[in-house]
Amino acid sequence: MLLESKTKLLTEALVSLCTLLAFQFIPTRASALDQYGNGDTSGVVALYTFKEGSGNVVHDHISTGGALNLSITGTIGSYSWSSMGLDIESPLQVYVQSSGPATKVINACNASNAMTIEAWIVPQSPNQAFLQNDGPVRIAALTNGVLNNGGIYLGEGYNAGAFFDLGIHTIWQQNNGGMYSESGEQFTTNPSDSTIVRGNAAEHIIVTRDSSGDVEMYVSNSSGVPILEIPFGVTQPPVDKNASLGLSASDYLTVGNDINPGSMTYPTVPIEAAGSQPISNKQFLGELQMVAIYCNSLNQSQVLGALAPTNWLATSSYTVNPTAPITSSQVMASVIYERIAGVKLPIDHPTILQMANILAANPNDINTRMQAAAVAASAPSFYNITVRDFAKRMSNISGLTQIPLNDFSANIIGATRDGIDARQMLTGDYYYVGDPTKTAVPSDPVESIALSNDHYAALDAEGYDLSSVLIKKTGQLLYNGSGTLVPAAQLGDAGGLLTTRQFAAQAFSAGTNRRAIRFAFNAFLCEDITVWADATAPDAYVGRDVDRFPTGDHNVYLTTCKACHAQMDAMRPAFAHFTFDPDKTDAGYLKDALIVGQETAFSSADGFTNPPPTGTALVDQADDETNPAFMVQSPMGVAGKYNKNVTVFPAGYAVPNDSWVNYTNRPGTTNRAYFGWAQTNVQSDTSIAGQGVGAFASMIASAQAYPGCLAQRVFQSVCQRAPNPNSPADQELLTQVVQAFTTTDNYKLQTLFERIAVQPDCLGE
Repeated sequence: MLLESKTKLLTEALVSLCTLLAFQFIPTRASALDQYGNGDTSGVVALYTFKEGSGNVVHDHISTGGALNLSITGTIGSYSWSSMGLDIESPLQVYVQSSGPATKVINACNASNAMTIEAWIVPQSPNQAFLQNDGPVRIAALTNGVLNNGGIYLGEGYNAGAFFDLGIHTIWQQNNGGMYSESGEQFTTNPSDSTIVRGNAAEHIIVTRDSSGDVEMYVSNSSGVPILEIPFGVTQPPVDKNASLGLSASDYLTVGNDINPGSMTYPTVPIEAAGSQPISNKQFLGELQMVAIYCNSLNQSQVLGALAPTNWLATSSYTVNPTAPITSSQVMASVIYERIAGVKLPIDHPTILQMANILAANPNDINTRMQAAAVAASAPSFYNITVRDFAKRMSNISGLTQIPLNDFSANIIGATRDGIDARQMLTGDYYYVGDPTKTAVPSDPVESIALSNDHYAALDAEGYDLSSVLIKKTGQLLYNGSGTLVPAAQLGDAGGLLTTRQFAAQAFSAGTNRRAIRFAFNAFLCEDITVWADATAPDAYVGRDVDRFPTGDHNVYLTTCKACHAQMDAMRPAFAHFTFDPDKTDAGYLKDALIVGQETAFSSADGFTNPPPTGTALVDQADDETNPAFMVQSPMGVAGKYNKNVTVFPAGYAVPNDSWVNYTNRPGTTNRAYFGWAQTNVQSDTSIAGQGVGAFASMIASAQAYPGCLAQRVFQSVCQRAPNPNSPADQELLTQVVQAFTTTDNYKLQTLFERIAVQPDCLGE
């Protein structure tokens, strides 16, 4: 039995209690402010709604400390009023500024050493030339026009894409050539994400700096709500992050431009970006709808309200009784809880006592133990720690857990929570995303999910409770390379985890998609090709890019190369319609040849088949990896990379379509016995054969080795060690749990976790 000293357990209880009490819910604001300035104005020291409709004064709606009204000066026709705000229509230098130093803002923000700027704006086209030449333009700023005194601003800029940024302690620095550049702390959104700065659309921006110098930025989604926290695309090293905010007593408050106090000019200096031309304008173009200045920082819960992550580690408070007796059932319950939930609870925590009461009836009975384990599996940490790390490890070739959440791992977490048959993780046509009514993360279907991992990485990084925010969507979608998502089932290519973006990133980037076969066998069957290689398999499907005379010796091919390629190359056509480009903002995207406009120009030098008609221009093979509008195909419908390098061995197999054969099922082989393929077909070699990813995924899911592999992976997750292949006890345990998993447990992963976690060998009994 498990034995712990009472002193040690009580110490752990007190430590755990202190840890749990450190996680407290943070009071939320009623809401962020809308375009009219409605909402919780706690901490706001100046508020402008730009709803005057006429005149040249913008009124401050916060009277405390004296209204800090702004005056408008500009060329006739350079600005106008609308029902929603002030339209700045041309770069003719419009100045909207306080009549003197913004004393109430300066004093309050310097005293708190914190500041927040919140704005509703409608930018003009984010590709405006002035953003490139003179940006970042100013949306709101505190400035005094003295070049080396610094300041603070919220701006909009352009660098291979538009971005919003917060500049703090920004000063002009002169180099040896007499040219100037802006420097200081600068925090920007990702300029390569075109969904952040949207021309002619309402944008809600909040940038907040706390007293320690930490900065966060939030930008609304396409509908204006909810507020999304955008990871910084660029964070420059701060001049002195922990220094005081340091607003100058002579700083003016300006919106839409920068100024020289006392005049209608901007400090003019020759800047690097403009060559020898002086910079003369920091003019924002678009509509100003609302600007609020706070002299406090806003935390995540205050900004996001109901959409902020909940503290899934928090528990109800209770009083530790240091004199209470500790039973053996409590000890067992504590260990089971840690195995399942991934965290410790004090020995007299109510959840541990609940589990102990169950165990007390029959502590050595597996079914009784599983009832107690089910209590532990109801904890959010089971999904957010144990299952998440299990799924992450499975989702990458290196088996790492220190990677961001992705669609592959989210699908496993969702399937575990929802009790979905584990075979459907490979055969099901569904995917999981964060519920938009519960989360505030980038959620654009193309930019944030298909073209990048931003959606899932944000769910993970922001600490959302995956057990409550993930929702199931029916119908996997594939990116067609030209801005459109299409149903995978429409193409016959819905393959569960095998048609997730994460699998594509791991298996389809560059190469020839052989990696997809090796990764699939590793992830789902727990066998590397070095184990199931078979030199006796037919080599009819080995590609033309494989040398049959390496080092000039055909025997080298027969004894080494053929063993792997004979089986791997026969299966890789399953993924013939797929490639993955890693160059899309360092994130990559999937291109499916069945739905991408067929490329009509092929380079015969690269060995492409089915050449275009005479007179058609030829293109280089490199377009396969760089052109976002198409995937080079050779022949039509097959990724060109499959049949390249034809001159290595011209008589090799040229992949004509996505039909595949699995030679590991050949009669009399050890591979057939290990993998336990149930299917055969009418081919004389009695191998499994099929067409497309969906059929290949179904084959993997039907192997007897698949539930055995899941059991091995779960064992490692909850028993905190890998099962020993030379241990009769470990192997017998796996045999028993797999039998139960595939029969009475109906392939439910959560039950597999519970069943393995309570085994004596796993608990250390």
